[in-house]
Amino acid sequence: MALTQILTTDAVTNTVVNTKIVDPANTHIGDTVAHVTAGDKTEWNGKAERYESTASVTTTWVGASAPYTQAVTVTGILADDDPIINPVYSATNATAILEKAAWGNVGKVVTTLNTITLTCFEEKPVTAFNLQLLVVR
Repeated sequence: MALTQILTTDAVTNTVVNTKIVDPANTHIGDTVAHVTAGDKTEWNGKAERYESTASVTTTWVGASAPYTQAVTVTGILADDDPIINPVYSATNATAILEKAAWGNVGKVVTTLNTITLTCFEEKPVTAFNLQLLVVR
């Protein structure tokens, strides 16, 4: 949609308005690099998939001594996912403090198909806690 040249009875006004306003506006409107086109949007559709889930970590850990591990089922997680993981703390402050300490013991999380495996390098948590996972594929 281009702007139409403006014509007035004054030639100087015509020149100023058209060269300073109308022509630059038309150049900008036609600039396909500066604007996101419908084609750009179509091309971007389906480029990334968002996956969200939660996981409940119990107080049952594998290992008589460190490191301790726990496998938790997370349906839909893939082996090559690299999730962003955040603890979901209780609304009760005393419980949230215990959950925070428990989450602080986790040293790494590894994904496999439908499972995350948490590893504690030194101490195993004695408080259960919940996690929120976000993956962008």
